[in-house]
Amino acid sequence: MKNCQEELFQNVRNSLIASGFSPVSIDRIINIFIINLNEYDITEKCTAIEVRETTSEKILKLYAGILLTEGKTQKTVYGYVRLISRFLYEMNKPLLEVNVFDIRVWLAKMQQQVSLRTCENYRSYLSAFYQWLTREELISTNPTAKIKPIKYDDVVRLPFSEIELDALRSACATLRERAEFELFISSGVRVSELCAMNITDINLNSLDVLVREGKGNKQRTTYINTVCAVHLKRYLESRTDDAQYLFITRNHTRLTKSAAESDLKRIGQRANVPITHPHRCRRTFASDLARKGMDVRTIQQLMGHSNINTTMGYITLSNEHIKNEYRRFA
Repeated sequence: MKNCQEELFQNVRNSLIASGFSPVSIDRIINIFIINLNEYDITEKCTAIEVRETTSEKILKLYAGILLTEGKTQKTVYGYVRLISRFLYEMNKPLLEVNVFDIRVWLAKMQQQVSLRTCENYRSYLSAFYQWLTREELISTNPTAKIKPIKYDDVVRLPFSEIELDALRSACATLRERAEFELFISSGVRVSELCAMNITDINLNSLDVLVREGKGNKQRTTYINTVCAVHLKRYLESRTDDAQYLFITRNHTRLTKSAAESDLKRIGQRANVPITHPHRCRRTFASDLARKGMDVRTIQQLMGHSNINTTMGYITLSNEHIKNEYRRFA
């Protein structure tokens, strides 16, 4: 930035003249300015955007904090930050210097390593991050604005069929496995929600289930059927511990997400049913209720979705069901 002493003195002189000071007084005042400001460099005010956090690490920490205050779960925030950190590491350049070509090249390389759907998620994460940087005026232009969404073939994720459900139930080897499976199928809870439950969160008489740790820390109530209640009761009566957790490990600690997922995987292997995991149970829950005629808004509430479009993504109906519904109303 240029030194602006002369310009400053001239502006002061003009102001003094306009205020009616005599030429002699003006010269004296200017001389006082010159003597006192001799040790300083006077520069014009910079109106350009100043980067408040200069390092990528600090900016990412700030972004993570913003996401948490907006209601994102720690797991979601971790996913965002991990992906962006990986991107910056592989770019090997300062975050604020990344341009649209850098991002295009990186996404092209990613398409050789992961599915197109996953790559589109990566693009979405980066787009959200750079939109935030733009809103915060940390950058003047968004380098992801010109990058279009990545197209991919949407694979239909099928719920369990009735035959598969029967096979899975028969393949449960322990009381805990059967109780877990029935709770997943009848309530539609997420695996993290099931693992966070305490015994007191289940009312085996009214068949109510209190979900305390839903996505975004939102509490809700869902329900179980009588079959699930029977198997939960059998499992709980078989325990000799005094732990408050609904499901426990052999060491009487709370069942973890990975342990619950492993339980379902083993059940699926015994039953020879591929892709057996909690998320497919949740999809089966939504699809079965829709097939039986439940309103989608009600299913949305039971599943704890804030957006009904998310719920619609879980519902898969057979062609035969769609045909029968058409015949019923046509």
